[in-house]
Amino acid sequence: MIPSWWRRAGRGKDGAAVPADLLPVLESRALLARPARQARLRELAQLAAVPDAHFDALYRAAVEVFARFVQQLPASESHHHAGQGGMLDHTLEVVVAALSLRRGRLLPAGAEPDALVRKQDVWTYAVFAGALLHDIGKPAVDQHIALFDGDGRPLGRWDPWGGPMMPGDWYRVHFNRERHYGLHTRAAPLLARLILPPQGLSWLAADQDALATWLAALSGDREAAGSLGEIIMRADGESVARNLGAGDSARFPAASAVPLHEKLLTALRHLLGEGGLPLNRNGAAGWLAGDDLWLVSKRAVDALREHLIKEGHAGIPARNDRIFDVLQEHNILLRNGDQAIWRATVAGEGWAHDLTLLRLPAGRVWPDPGARPPAFDGTVTPLSGAVPEEEPAQENLRNDGPVLPARVTRGATGSAAAAMEAAPEESDGGKVIFLQERLAERSGETEDDDGRRFLEWLRTEVAEWRIKVNQADARIHIVPEGVLLVSPAVFKDYARAHGGEWEHVQRRFLKLKLHRLAPDDTNIFQYGVELPGGNHDKKTGKSGGVKGVVIADPAVVFSAAAPPAANPVLRRINPG
Repeated sequence: MIPSWWRRAGRGKDGAAVPADLLPVLESRALLARPARQARLRELAQLAAVPDAHFDALYRAAVEVFARFVQQLPASESHHHAGQGGMLDHTLEVVVAALSLRRGRLLPAGAEPDALVRKQDVWTYAVFAGALLHDIGKPAVDQHIALFDGDGRPLGRWDPWGGPMMPGDWYRVHFNRERHYGLHTRAAPLLARLILPPQGLSWLAADQDALATWLAALSGDREAAGSLGEIIMRADGESVARNLGAGDSARFPAASAVPLHEKLLTALRHLLGEGGLPLNRNGAAGWLAGDDLWLVSKRAVDALREHLIKEGHAGIPARNDRIFDVLQEHNILLRNGDQAIWRATVAGEGWAHDLTLLRLPAGRVWPDPGARPPAFDGTVTPLSGAVPEEEPAQENLRNDGPVLPARVTRGATGSAAAAMEAAPEESDGGKVIFLQERLAERSGETEDDDGRRFLEWLRTEVAEWRIKVNQADARIHIVPEGVLLVSPAVFKDYARAHGGEWEHVQRRFLKLKLHRLAPDDTNIFQYGVELPGGNHDKKTGKSGGVKGVVIADPAVVFSAAAPPAANPVLRRINPG
C-alpha cells in the first residue's frame, strides 16, 4: 500500500501513462523553486555572511547537489517530515537553524581572540556542512529507491553511493525493514564527497581541528563533536518539533496543533521502527501476535512520554492512567473489560513471563500490512483477574523462565537493597526503565515525585546536550565509580528552573536508591583535580576538586547512548 501523499499521475516521454505511485527525477532548479525553499536560501546567504561568489561556490552549490540527491524523498516513514519532499525541507530548516545558533557561539571553543576571528568562516562552513549532511545516509541505508524509465519500465535499484539519480527517470521509495538504527549517521562521512564541492572539502581539511570536529559530528561521536555537534543536534530538534506540532508556539508560528493521541501514535511508530521498543524476543518491550500488538504497559508509556518530552512537546500527562484514557478514547487500545491493562503470559522457546500489558490493534500501529514486522514465534495468553490501572509492569517470572541476575545497590541508609535487572537480552533503555520500576516500588515513589522528575529532567538535558559533561564547570563528570552529579550545583539548577528547594529535590532523588555509598558511608563522593604539570589550577595556583552523588549505572543518566570516557583529571579522595 503506497501512502496517500505519494500519489502522483504523470506521462512518460512518449505520452504513455506513468504509474501513479512514481515520482519524476527533477533538476535542482525545479526542486528548490518553491517559495519556502527560496526563502530558506536567502536566510542561508545572510547567515553565511560571505561574498556572493564564495556563497555560490561553497554553499549554494552544495545545496543544489543535495537537492538533486534527495529529490522528493521523505525524512522518515511515519515520524517527522514524512511527506513528499520532507527530507529536503527538513534539511534546509536544520541548516538555517544551525547557522542561527552558530552566531551565538565562539568556535573553536577555547581559542584565543585572534584565532576566533581568523577561523570564523571555516567553522561556520563546518556547521553548515554538518547540518546539510546530518541525514544524508538515510537514502543509502534506510530507504530502497526503485528506478523506472520514462515509460514506467523498471531499471533496477538506485545506488546512492554512485551519485544522484538521473533526470528523466522516475522512482518509487520503500523503507528498509531490516535497517539498523543509527547506521545512517555512521554512513554520512562516506557520502560527503558526493555533495560538498571539492574546494569546500579542501577548506575544511586545511584546518585539522575543524575537520576532526566536523567528522565527529557527522559520525555521531557526541563527545568529540563538542559545541559543533550540539548546535546541529539542537537545530535538528527544533525542526522536528516544529513539524510535529511541538515547541513554543511563539517560536514556531507555523506549527499546527496536533492532538495528543496522534502524537502518541506517531511516537510509538517511531520507537518501534527505530528499535527504541524492541519486539518479539525475550526481554523485549512488546510482541506482535496475530492482529494484536502487546506492549509492556509501564515501560511502553514511560518511553512514549520521555520521547515526546525530549522532542519538546508540552502538556504530556505525568500519570499513566491519563495516557491510557487518551489511547482508549481513540480506539488505539483494546479494553480488558473496563480497564486498559491486561495480564498475560508471554512464552517463547525456553522462557515464559507473566506481564502486565497493553493490547493494541496492529492495524492502528501499521495501517499498511506490508509494513508490519514478522509475527512473534511464541504465544501471548491473557490471564483472568482484575489488574490495577496504575500497577507497574512487573515481570513476574514463572518457574520455567530464566533466572535473572540480582545486583545489590547500597541505599542512602547503608542497608542493602536488591534490585533485579532486566534479562540479558533486553536493551539498555529497557534495563533502565525495568530497574527504575523496582526501585520506585521499594522506595514508595510516585510518578509525580520530585526525585523522579529531576531524573527525567537530567536525562533530557544530557540527551539534548544542554548540560556539560567532563568540563571545568560541568555539572556531570564520568568517574570510574559511575556518573558524578555535582552537588549541590545540579540540584540547585533544577530547583531554579522548576521551583522548590534543592535540598528536598536531592533527598527525593536519593530515595530512588540509584546512587552508590562513598567509602566513608556517606552519600557524597569527593574528587581532587590533577591537572597536567601538577595537582593545582594554573590560574589560581590552588588545588581544586568536586563533590557529589555518584550514580552506579551510567545508563540511568545516558539512557541507551554510550557515556563519554572517564574524566582523566579527577581522582577520588574519600577516606575509607
